[in-house]
Amino acid sequence: MNRSLQRCWIEYQDGARLIIPAEGLSIGRSTANDVVLSSSRASSRHALIRLRPEGPVLHPTGRNPTKVNGEEIDTQTALQHGDIVDLPGTSITIGVEKHTERRGPNWLLERRGGGAFGLLRSPFIVGGGDTDDLCLKTLMPAAITLLQVDGKLFLELATQAWVGEETCPPGYFDEVYPGTVVEIGDEHLTLFAGQRGRSDATIDEASLDLPTAVRLTFLPEGARLQLTFRDRDITLDLADRRSRLLAAILKPATGYLPGDFVPDDQLISQIWPRQKEKGRTDVNLLLYRVRKQMVKGGVSGHRILERSRLGNATRFVLSPGATVEVG
Repeated sequence: MNRSLQRCWIEYQDGARLIIPAEGLSIGRSTANDVVLSSSRASSRHALIRLRPEGPVLHPTGRNPTKVNGEEIDTQTALQHGDIVDLPGTSITIGVEKHTERRGPNWLLERRGGGAFGLLRSPFIVGGGDTDDLCLKTLMPAAITLLQVDGKLFLELATQAWVGEETCPPGYFDEVYPGTVVEIGDEHLTLFAGQRGRSDATIDEASLDLPTAVRLTFLPEGARLQLTFRDRDITLDLADRRSRLLAAILKPATGYLPGDFVPDDQLISQIWPRQKEKGRTDVNLLLYRVRKQMVKGGVSGHRILERSRLGNATRFVLSPGATVEVG
């Protein structure tokens, strides 16, 4: 069974954001509000934004008008992603990020000696802490973090462990595959996709999902990456070097188009124009960090940011006909 989930926020003109919590957001001149307005035209309780299963709803409660997309409202109004709400002295933009929680589970974690556990949420934490999703007292708290993105599974370590056929240090982060064995302390854990023992387990249809629109907007520091998929929108704020990497891939030099493999020498010249000593290792490290941030933001970074087979070029994988904006 799948169910729709939403993450909603308000955004100011300077890019500052405030998440709308489950209990809603009160707006007004009184300092008891979640958002305090300084204008004398604002009422003590000027408006309220509540969350409903279908999305955020704005309730105007002040004497002076509240506008949505330039039109005055005097009754509760459903809000959509990108709607602009004009309040006395300020304007805010509504953000809505929808995604689907896939129930199943699609992945299982099997412990040697008995016990198989479904990864019912993402992230799924394994460790010795009382609040960890799977508590194994022989481990340190939050020793392993497992993230599911588009049918794929990613693993992050807080301590040294044996993953597959190599020893991995704390901070290790990478995609893992059905049959991967993780040995940590006295624990021997094996990961399976789908039902235990099925070699024909298939990836969810969403694994084929690629962005239909990409927008990279430069900010005073770094950039904002906005990705549109068939069923959701994802927004990530990137640091300066990471934003330069994506800009170089999405808006490549003459002779290349968005979606093409862009050679490392082209990327290096755009990311580090005055640092001649930079090379492929630096590109790989930066790519690793961007992919990791994308995965934690709910995007399969390893699928979307693809390295060539020779490891000397990178492309941003797009849906056919996708639009790309950089600026």
